Amino acid sequence: MRARPDARLGPVPRPAPGRDSVVDQIGFETNLSVYGPFGGSGGDPFEFKLPIGAFVAGFHGSAAKLLDALGVLYYQDAPQ
Repeated sequence: MRARPDARLGPVPRPAPGRDSVVDQIGFETNLSVYGPFGGSGGDPFEFKLPIGAFVAGFHGSAAKLLDALGVLYYQDAPQ
């Protein structure tokens, strides 16, 4: 995925947390466009919304045979 420099990442859908949950499908939404969905046929919807003024720095996750957890690393500029 390549977004314009002025794009801001919005909700990051993933399955709801749970013992048997796996990340089956993912999509990204910015203030300018929608990317995806990518992956399987879906699953239980979940959204992560960035705090106002935050920027995505990266992603992290864990997996055994399948991706079962996904997180977003973000930063926020300190108020001046």
